[in-house]
Amino acid sequence: MWQSGAIQLRNLYKVLFLAALVSTPAVAQSNRSASSPWSYSDLEGRWFLDAGLEVENEPTFPGSDDSEIEPFPEFQITWRGARGHQYYLGLGELGAKFRLSSSSAFVLSGGLEDGRDAEEDERLAGLDEIEDGFDLALSYWRRWGPWLAAAQVQTDVGNDKGTVWFLGGGYERDLAEGRYRLRLGVDLSGADAQHLRTELGITSAEAARTDFQEYQPGSGLKTLTLGVELDRWWGRWGLLLSLEAERYLDAAKESPLIQTIGSETTVEASVGFVYRWWR
Repeated sequence: MWQSGAIQLRNLYKVLFLAALVSTPAVAQSNRSASSPWSYSDLEGRWFLDAGLEVENEPTFPGSDDSEIEPFPEFQITWRGARGHQYYLGLGELGAKFRLSSSSAFVLSGGLEDGRDAEEDERLAGLDEIEDGFDLALSYWRRWGPWLAAAQVQTDVGNDKGTVWFLGGGYERDLAEGRYRLRLGVDLSGADAQHLRTELGITSAEAARTDFQEYQPGSGLKTLTLGVELDRWWGRWGLLLSLEAERYLDAAKESPLIQTIGSETTVEASVGFVYRWWR
């Protein structure tokens, strides 16, 4: 039985990586409509496909007081095994969700992480470019009815951007006989010195060629985030709406990037359309 399962798993990953080759993983965009370890629990089938388009308004760099509107394609293919485990591939990301019980799960994922360059915001001119990387993340989830809690550790394995951790909770339930799904969430994040210095620090060389003061923070808290999401479904078609407010904390908010050209509180919003297929 184990050998048969291993063969099926190897065949699955062959399919996933073939799909990755023919797709365009420009950015790591998680399909939030299918992000929970308990996604698709109300649907029968083994294969699931979500495809659509999302338009997002987000800061031009972490902590920026300016924002830009960008469209992103959404694509995620998922295979669910007999025990409820899920293996998925999206644009620029892939992972596995391991159901430990009806109320707990582990999620292991990897995805492309956007870097930074002056083209994103002319006020970044003179700062070092941050290359795109690849993040690995491990999270543990618990569920009590409509209430959720999760802890996650995420580390960069592409260009040593450092490690971030998250602690969060939320509320999720279906409304109007499943036509709507509401999610409310809050999470606290922290990071090691390498991550904060890469994303929000200013080196002595950067300070010498710009108007920013040198800043080399240590590890500490990073952000507190509040979010609300609402999905509206018409059969296989879905409209996805989200609004998120992020507050920078501790050493992160003291960064010259936030104090001079940024904001301690940033807001992101998105709207997306998704078609969901399963069998």
